[in-house]
Parts: sequence; structure tokens; C-alpha cells
Amino acid sequence: NYLLNSYKYIIDNFYYYYDPITRTSEGTQGWTNFKAYDLKNNEWIEVKLRDSVTVQNFPDIIFSPDETIEFGGGDCEDFAILYTSMAITKGYPANVYIIEIDKNGIQMFHAISVVNNRILVDIPSELYIEGNGVDDIFNKYLKAIKAQNVTIINSFNNNDFSNIKKTYS
Repeated sequence: NYLLNSYKYIIDNFYYYYDPITRTSEGTQGWTNFKAYDLKNNEWIEVKLRDSVTVQNFPDIIFSPDETIEFGGGDCEDFAILYTSMAITKGYPANVYIIEIDKNGIQMFHAISVVNNRILVDIPSELYIEGNGVDDIFNKYLKAIKAQNVTIINSFNNNDFSNIKKTYS
């Protein structure tokens, strides 16, 4: 299964990085070394930026799929864009969803992938959820992350951008 194997490949070969200069429980992230979460081994490690990646190469905090591959990781939107691009390249209809999660009174924005309206992929949370339609996968996702609400804000792919306001509780 290409979609599941792509998910596993990203988990096994890429690191989760917070955006640079972000304050985290692991300290403030810098530009030469990062605290990265090794998704495969479930541990925090310190890694150096790859030699070819410098501050001048950062066009923005959001990376293209090629930049995420070159960088060796990224954060939620970088992984969502990479995974969605991989699915689209193989002919699957796929979108990046920007969502707001309300969990224990704390709201946070997050990015996930939805493929063929039947698969939801959240790389940083290590979730690959299959279901029968968008409502089904988002209800399963809500339970998996133990949130009170998940609101879809935007959806986009290589052709379309949509403003959506739908909340799952």
C-alpha cells in the first residue's frame, strides 16, 4: 500500500522539528543545532542542520517538499505538505487541512493530510486513520487525540484553496 508505506517511510527517516526560534519544553530552538523528536525511536535528540541548509536557504518557515527532504524533517505543515504531495504525485486526490484543536482549554493550530476523503495522516502524532468519509475520519481523529473540538479552517492542494469552518466535537 503506497499511502501506508509513504507514512511509515516519513516516520522512519525524518525528524520532527519545531519552527526555528520557537520556545519549547526542550529549550529555545536555534539555527545551528535543533532538538528534534525522532519519530522512529520516540526520543528527543540533538542534530545539526545539514551542511547544505543555511539561514539563507530558508525562504519561509513553511518548506516545500524538496526542502523538507533536504532538511531531513520539519514540523506539522511541512510533513502535511510532503505527504500530500507524495499522494498527489501518485494520482490520489489529497489535501492539506489546517485545523484548530481545542484540547483541555488550549487551542492550537495544526496541519494534517487527508487523502481521498478516506485517510487522515498526522505525522507528528503518528496517526494514520482510515475511514468512510471526512466525517468518519475526523470523528476518529478527535477521539485519538482526546480533544474536545477539532475545527477545519482551510484545505488546499496543488489546485485549490478553500476556507472551511466545520467543527467536530
